[in-house]
Amino acid sequence: MKVLDSQPVFFRFWAWFYGDALNTIWQIILTFALKIFDTFSIGILFSTLFDPWKKDVVYAEKLPLNLRIQAFFWNIFSRIIGFFIRLVILLLGFITLFLVYLLGILFLLLWILFPFIIIYGVWYSFYLLI
Repeated sequence: MKVLDSQPVFFRFWAWFYGDALNTIWQIILTFALKIFDTFSIGILFSTLFDPWKKDVVYAEKLPLNLRIQAFFWNIFSRIIGFFIRLVILLLGFITLFLVYLLGILFLLLWILFPFIIIYGVWYSFYLLI
């Protein structure tokens, strides 16, 4: 910022407004996205997508055949439940991530256009007076 310190305040403001502030806003958006990624545990859910729900597994060693078959189907059922619950949470996480990026980009666009909106508003108010 040493180069900008010799500049008038007007130019330093615009350098901050379209430089440092935009970078800070983008970093805030990325921080929100990483927090949502961590809150929904998206990486962990992907790696455990086909694991049994709550690690609920029935071990059927040294049991009769009918109990082994019953345990096999219970384990399959537990994996199906785990898959669908994790899939729903993943979808909610991705929808939330999409909304954070969408709202963040809309805010960035509004930030970029805000000075022009103010100028247009002042011009239009004078236009209405005529």
